Parts: sequence; C-alpha cells; structure tokens
Amino acid sequence: MARDGLLPRLGRAHPSEVPGPVATTIVTGVAVALWAMIGDAGETYDLTNIGRYSLSYWCASACSCFATRIRPGSARSRVPFVWPVSLGGAAICLFLMNGLPHITWVRFYVWLVIGLAV
Repeated sequence: MARDGLLPRLGRAHPSEVPGPVATTIVTGVAVALWAMIGDAGETYDLTNIGRYSLSYWCASACSCFATRIRPGSARSRVPFVWPVSLGGAAICLFLMNGLPHITWVRFYVWLVIGLAV
C-alpha cells in the first residue's frame, strides 16, 4: 500500500525474509488498535461487513462471470459452473447486505464518496 500511495512512505522496507514497510505497518496497527479500544464494536462490525460483502465478495462474484465473456482464454473461463456460482455468490452477498442497518448504508456511501474523491 505504501508503494501505490494509499499510505505514506515512512521509511524503507525491512530487509528480512518478507520485506515490508515497517514504520507504516506499525503506525497503521496502532491506529487500528486505538480505534478498537474506543470505537463501538457493533458499528465497526457493520462497517466491516458492508465493505467486505459489497466491495470485495460481491464485486469478485459479479465480475468473475463477466470475465469469461471478456477474456475467454483466461484461467477463470475454464472454471466449471462459473455463472451459477458467481451469480449465486453475488445474490448471497446482496441478501447479507440487505440485513445491515440503514445508518451503515449512509456511512458506507459517505466513505465511498470520500474514497472516490481521493
């Protein structure tokens, strides 16, 4: 994330077996730990769930079936039953997202607009 500019570069990568930005990882970990101490757990779970279901799982499920049409020679196009599994996964994600509170949707759209602006 430091290489793509999402997080600032706070130093060089650590020269170990798994090199990574040490200072950025520590700063991010401390920020998440502080939020875990003072934030409301229920709201945090809801925001995590809407981000996970909508942004990652739903997008991956919905887009994988279209990838078979766009790039028929790719590895994903050889997966059996890609259409029913992809559309079923997307439908399940929509069902789970439908059960989240209204305030979570409002916060999700606010963060979405901020993220798109950035």
